[in-house]
Amino acid sequence: MEYTRMVSKYPILLTFLTVIFFNCTTKKEIQYPSEKPNILWLVSEDNSASTIGAYGNTLVKTPTIDSLAQASVLFKFAYSNAPVCAIARSTILSGMYAGTNGTQHMRSRIDIPLQLEQSFFPLLLKEEGYYTTNNAKTDYNLTGDHARFWSESSPSADYTNREEGQPFFAIHNFHESHESRMHIDLAAHQTTTSAEKITLPPYHPDTQHMKKSWAHYYDKINEVDQWVKKELERLKAQGLEDNTIVFYYADHGGVLPRSKRFMYDTGTRVPMIVHVPDRWKSELGLESGMTLDEPVSFVDLAPTVLALAGIEIPEVYQGASIFETSTQNRDWIYLYRDRMDEWYDAKRGVTNGQFRYVKNFMPHRPNGQHLTFLFKAQSTQEWYELWKNGMTNEIQSQFWEPVPSEQFFVTAEDPWEVENLLAPMNGSLEADKMEMLAFAKSALDGYILEYRDGTFLPEDMFGYVIKKSDTDAIETVYDYLQSDEYPIEYALEVANKVIEMDLQNWSYFLDRIQVTEPVIRYWAAVGLASLSSKYTTINEMPDVLIDRVKEEPFSSVKASLFEAMSHINTHLASEKRISESQMQEWINVALETNDDIGLLYLLNGLHYAKLSEAIQKKLVPKMYEVAFDENYELIGPEGYSRRIAAYLYEIWG
Repeated sequence: MEYTRMVSKYPILLTFLTVIFFNCTTKKEIQYPSEKPNILWLVSEDNSASTIGAYGNTLVKTPTIDSLAQASVLFKFAYSNAPVCAIARSTILSGMYAGTNGTQHMRSRIDIPLQLEQSFFPLLLKEEGYYTTNNAKTDYNLTGDHARFWSESSPSADYTNREEGQPFFAIHNFHESHESRMHIDLAAHQTTTSAEKITLPPYHPDTQHMKKSWAHYYDKINEVDQWVKKELERLKAQGLEDNTIVFYYADHGGVLPRSKRFMYDTGTRVPMIVHVPDRWKSELGLESGMTLDEPVSFVDLAPTVLALAGIEIPEVYQGASIFETSTQNRDWIYLYRDRMDEWYDAKRGVTNGQFRYVKNFMPHRPNGQHLTFLFKAQSTQEWYELWKNGMTNEIQSQFWEPVPSEQFFVTAEDPWEVENLLAPMNGSLEADKMEMLAFAKSALDGYILEYRDGTFLPEDMFGYVIKKSDTDAIETVYDYLQSDEYPIEYALEVANKVIEMDLQNWSYFLDRIQVTEPVIRYWAAVGLASLSSKYTTINEMPDVLIDRVKEEPFSSVKASLFEAMSHINTHLASEKRISESQMQEWINVALETNDDIGLLYLLNGLHYAKLSEAIQKKLVPKMYEVAFDENYELIGPEGYSRRIAAYLYEIWG
């Protein structure tokens, strides 16, 4: 981000950034290799920095990675900007924050402009003569065959297939640490790591089952280490260790519940170790065993690789080389979470390693939504059942309850991030923390506006905003987000009203569900849903709500309107309520769609709506049809609405 532009928009940052600038460690000017180095990425899936020995874990066994760190550079505060794979990988590939180009939802499979694709770093490396291989995960959140960005992308892709003397860039992914490897019967499984030695985080219930889940996960991290050893030995056997720069990192945090997918340190901070051969260390200003404290993130990986290869960094990139972060005046890492599989959410945050600030734009929803894949793990099932039966303490219960609108953690003192300093029981903040909170808030809103973050554009409006445009320049979601047609300042204003959870904003939201711009109507409807779920003093059903639900063309808006209306209905006198037959009719009409994304919004809303048992029962046949009828055709890339329909069929039936 351009420093002067940021400060002119958000002058409160000037003092903070100036202080950081003069206090950061001065590093000598670096020189990148004059020749083209080989570059190898070893990427493990779903593991947090805290699960690696070099990052302070004394129980897990990672001798190879620990030794690699002693001979290399360890980045203490490295982050996946999103705590899940597809969004994280789209960030890496494009060198852009996912919200900027519309890839912020899990496996949304969207088109982006060809000129953006042409700036993807593997393609630029290919143009410069590199042999680029990916073995083998892609998952970039885009349409088409993702292998098109590589010289070779397959389970057999390997740098040994290059022409003699050709420099290579290669990615090797390790899948055995993936979340799916936790989907086992733990009672019948023996672990090498002793479950008795596990110290659980305070948010997990202290059970033998949970401890064994952690022990099994540590065993998987040991497998990561063995794999890294094998790959390093193979590199050495090829005689390539002296001219290959090796990166080891994880694609995001994980994988026990409340890590992967969630905006905590355990979900976003990853191990990142970079080994530079001795021939280039001094040029890059590096020493063996060095630990760098400057925060870096995945948006920095593409410019880092291009800088190492001597390739000009495209202007559209939003990061910087990880070897130059101390000169960037970027003091916060930008974090984001939107739809995760079948459930919608919208969170944005920043961290500098010491502090973390998060805005939850949907504060009426819990973190612990019933994601099908998450609930395949026995540890998740057990934790949920204990909470449902009132057998968890306050900290352990928070995951399953509506999230606070804002969260502010001193991660340096509270590594598990369980003490939200903005919770009412914590009282007023000390002056230094209050100042840091102000900086974090300004930085976060600044990033949202600077990067024109697409979180405010509902996914069922993606096609609409392209078709409605009067200009041929808007052919993709990215084009729209970068245009003046995207009302981002107005949308941020309304979304910031949502997180206030203040009943005085009720009229504000009612006014805005009537405006022409659907993006604003959506966030106004979210505000009404949030307030109606919290306050029982709303004593009438506004006519504008009824009028809007009859006329509203977008399922995303209707879903929140149904939530609001159903909650209001529960605390009105019977003569003021909307009849069940009328509510049922409106819902039935809305559900007459085979658009997967539109249906997904509706099922999200109906799950959190306060529907009567009678209405739920009448919806069961529809849930069965969506979930299990092979003749029911959905339009969409993933069919995520089938998952929610199956869940609602189970709990309503």
